[in-house]
Amino acid sequence: MKGPFAVGGHVSYPVLRIKGATVLRGSRTVVEDIDLDIMCGEILCLTGPNGSGKSTLLETLAGLHAPRSGEVVVPLPNQESIPIRDSRGRRTPVPGLSIALQTDGACLDETVLERLKTASTVAGKSLTDETISAAMEKWALSHRSEDRLAVLSQGLRKRVSILAAILPAIQSSEPRIVLLDEPSEGLDAASRDLLHESIFSLREKGHSVVIATHDDAIIEISDRTVEISSSTISLTGPNHSVDDPPFRDATPVGGAISALGRWILALEMRNPVDTVQRIVPALLALFLLRSIGLDAISDGAPSSLAFYILAPALIAILVRPALIDRLKERRSGDWWRAHLGRSIRPLSSIVGSPWILPIPLTYLSFIVLSNGSSDIDPSAYAWLWLPALSMLDIGAAATAIHMLVSGFERSTAVAASLMMAILIWPFLLLVDATTEILYQGMYFDIGFDTPLGLIICSSLIAASVWGAAVIIPDE
Repeated sequence: MKGPFAVGGHVSYPVLRIKGATVLRGSRTVVEDIDLDIMCGEILCLTGPNGSGKSTLLETLAGLHAPRSGEVVVPLPNQESIPIRDSRGRRTPVPGLSIALQTDGACLDETVLERLKTASTVAGKSLTDETISAAMEKWALSHRSEDRLAVLSQGLRKRVSILAAILPAIQSSEPRIVLLDEPSEGLDAASRDLLHESIFSLREKGHSVVIATHDDAIIEISDRTVEISSSTISLTGPNHSVDDPPFRDATPVGGAISALGRWILALEMRNPVDTVQRIVPALLALFLLRSIGLDAISDGAPSSLAFYILAPALIAILVRPALIDRLKERRSGDWWRAHLGRSIRPLSSIVGSPWILPIPLTYLSFIVLSNGSSDIDPSAYAWLWLPALSMLDIGAAATAIHMLVSGFERSTAVAASLMMAILIWPFLLLVDATTEILYQGMYFDIGFDTPLGLIICSSLIAASVWGAAVIIPDE
């Protein structure tokens, strides 16, 4: 019978388990058919030479890599374990996770204070400004609290990354899992002392700390070490666990979802790259359409005017969103994926869509291109917002496709434009709906040839494309 395992004065139990996992990085096998328990209240170090797979194994624990076989789970008593990541595609965020990647895991437009607040909220532990200020003071970051990460030195950014990972756990009374990848790399002596002190404090509070490191000073204070060599692991230290860990619910992601929305909005307000790169080609298209002459536009088929009115909005929503670059910067997206799991793509494709632009662009195009035509129904102006609003569905689908393609290992090898082609179908339905509104006025009959029916069909098709884009795995 397996008995309890005492670590740092605590009776321990497994909080995270790798079962029969084979993990690949590209075509290379990093570890093969391994079993490993992460115990509550222990310091576990992952060691090995450069390129052995320490970071990959640590990120696999966070669910960032899908094992070719086997699974990573949170063991539960008398019921099925929570699947963190397995070879069948199941994915759940690790309950109570905080992680510091080897890179910053943050967009460099964030300020120090924003990064710490966001990390605490996403980890399920909203902290007061006083608590965060005290932690920044201890880590000598107070004087840089309002500075962007981009202007900090590499050593200061490393301090921010580590503090963002350990602060929610230090302030939590519930057992948590803290993953640190090469945390002492780039730190000065005083910061390394603070790091060691914090690791001890985490263990004393009953938290589990997993560290990928070359640092002998950290390895010496660990309870167990896992050395990775030739796709296998060798464990040093006690390896006993009980079969009855306490029940742990999956961490609610509501706070993390709202934090993602605030993060996207704050970055865009500070540096409106997304708005600018969408609106500039849309306005250029509008000016080019205006230059061909209003008579040429209005004298064409009835649907021509509707097409030209909606075209600038279409161009704006098909542009690759700046959010993708922000998520790629310093592996910011991987940090979010570790905390949100597979929900990161559907959430970001909705929150990061061009919510503001389609309606004003549609009305601007109408004003510039309609030329006061007497054939246009007088009520049309009051109802153009309806097809413009439905353009948001196409925008969400386009954003989801962009995010899907960006997640592929070779995103440049994927013909994204071909994937976007299907979105022309719902757009043309909106052109037909807008034509009806312009020349017949708005009416509320439901049918495949009525404005409302065409708009509904367009939204359903766009929603189907969005759904397909967010469920296709990116690995």
